[in-house]
Amino acid sequence: MKTIRLVFGRIFTYFSENKLIFILYTLGSIVCIFMMIYYYGNILSYKNGSTDDDISFRIYRADFTVPVNMTKSSLDKLHDFEQEYGIQDISLISVISADGEDDMDFTETHPAFYLNFSDSQKTMIIETSLNEDTKGRSEDITVKGNKLQAVKNSDSYCISAEKYFSLGLRTCRIRICLSQKFSKNMMFRYGDFLNRVFREMYPESDIEVKTPANFYGIEDSDIMKDFTLIMAVFVVSMISFMFLLKYIMDSARYENSVFMMVGASKKHILLMNALENIVITTFCTALAIILHISLYQSIFSKVNMYENIIYNFEDYMIISLMSIGLSFLIQIPFIFVYWSSNIRKIKEG
Repeated sequence: MKTIRLVFGRIFTYFSENKLIFILYTLGSIVCIFMMIYYYGNILSYKNGSTDDDISFRIYRADFTVPVNMTKSSLDKLHDFEQEYGIQDISLISVISADGEDDMDFTETHPAFYLNFSDSQKTMIIETSLNEDTKGRSEDITVKGNKLQAVKNSDSYCISAEKYFSLGLRTCRIRICLSQKFSKNMMFRYGDFLNRVFREMYPESDIEVKTPANFYGIEDSDIMKDFTLIMAVFVVSMISFMFLLKYIMDSARYENSVFMMVGASKKHILLMNALENIVITTFCTALAIILHISLYQSIFSKVNMYENIIYNFEDYMIISLMSIGLSFLIQIPFIFVYWSSNIRKIKEG
C-alpha cells in the first residue's frame, strides 16, 4: 500500500515539475491509442464486415455417391435448423448421359468425379436454381426424350426448377447459399445439421458435406496478421514518445537517490517505475476510450473506411489490454537503459 501511495505521489511530482512534457507524453499516448482503435475497427475483417457479403463464406454443399430423388417438400427440412436464417438460393445438380438419358451407373465412379472433371462426350450436367433466374444464351437440348431450352454455362445446362422436378432427374449434388455469413461455431454446427438431415432423408447414399471451413481458416490467418500489424504500428508510434518518458524519469534522479540513501533497493525503485508507467498508460487508455465513445458518432465514425463499424465492451477491453501490455513491454528497455547509465550517477549524487 505504501508503494502505491509513493507511485501516485511520484506521478503527481512528474506532472507538477514537468507539466509540458507530461502533457505531451499523455497526448501522444492517447493519439497512439486512437490509432490502434481505428485500425482495430477498420482492418480486422470481423469488425469491418468486409467478408460478410463474400459468397464463399455462405456456400454449403452436399455430394451423394448414389443420386437421389429430391422434391420441393423434402427441401423444406433445410429450414429446421436451431437458428433462424435465410436461404438465398438452392441449386440442384444432376449428371446424366450425353444422350440425355438419366441412366448412368455410378457403382464404380463417384458422381463428383464427373462434376469436377466434366466430359461432354460422356455426360451432360443439368443444373437448376430454386430462387434465382439464370441468365445467358439459350440452347435447345433433349433430356429424357423431352426437348427444352437451357442456359449454357461453362460446364452445365441450367433449366427451370419446374422442368427439373417434372423430369424426375436424380440429384448428385446440392448447393445451398445462405443469406448471411455464420460465425465459425455456427458454421460447423450447420454442417453437422446438413449431414444429419440428408442421411436421414437418403440412407441409401453416402453423403459428403462441404462447409466453407477453409475460408474461415484463411480469414483467421489474415486476422492474426492484421493483429500483428496493428501492434507493430502501435509499438513504432509509442517508441517516439518513450524519450519524453525518459526525460521525466531523469527529473526524478534526485528523489531516487534519496530513496536509495534510506535503504530502498534498486529492484524496489524499478518496480515503482514500472507501476508508474502502468498507471499512466492505464489513465491514457481509459481517457482515450472515453473520448472515443463520446465522440464516435460525431467525429470518429466519419473517418472510418467502412460503414456501420460498432465497438462493443469486449473490443475496448481487448484494445485496453493490448495498449497497456505493449506499452509496458516498450518501457522495459528504456527503464533498464536509464538505470544502467544512471545508477552510478545516482549513487554519486
